[in-house]
Amino acid sequence: MSQANGGKLLTATLQRWETRDSLLQTFRIDKQIELTNIPERCFFQNAPTLWTVNLAYGFGTAQEWLAYQITDLSEFSGAKDKITDRQLDQIIQLITDDYGFLNMAEIMLFCRRFKKGSYDKFYGSVDPIAIMQGLNVFCRERNEAYAKRDRKLQEIKDWDDRWNPNNMTHEEAIIINQMQAEYEMNTREQDMLTEQKYKQI
Repeated sequence: MSQANGGKLLTATLQRWETRDSLLQTFRIDKQIELTNIPERCFFQNAPTLWTVNLAYGFGTAQEWLAYQITDLSEFSGAKDKITDRQLDQIIQLITDDYGFLNMAEIMLFCRRFKKGSYDKFYGSVDPIAIMQGLNVFCRERNEAYAKRDRKLQEIKDWDDRWNPNNMTHEEAIIINQMQAEYEMNTREQDMLTEQKYKQI
């Protein structure tokens, strides 16, 4: 990620979630099912990455949030021996360091899929290596989702370029993209505010 793109993501995150508490309220553990019902939204919405979270709200914010996610996964597993504090600290560090490009919704989607048995299961005790192996599989699924979206967008662009004489201007496309990004994960009241803002443009 370029420094310019990183700066834009940081600014967009702070505009959408002005405080650390407002961010953590949006991505609470009890909202996991609700926020991950549509995988495409998890991949392509404007949820901040773990790296961006730490930049925006202070180092340790992403780690604290991850601790809730992994502990919840451990408790859900039904394994007799839960994850230890030492294992938890290490897995949080590994995920933050090596997978910090994942956004918060993607992490929640991964946990949901792990709970469904999509990757592996624990045998007697919670296995951090099984979690990391599952995360590797999830990242491959993520890459496939991005490739599929890119192909679809290219197909639409090719069709528009060939058949649509009234293509929208670059400025119109930017406004529509901004609106779509702001609609993601908004409440209905926030959607109405977004609509009002763009009607004035």
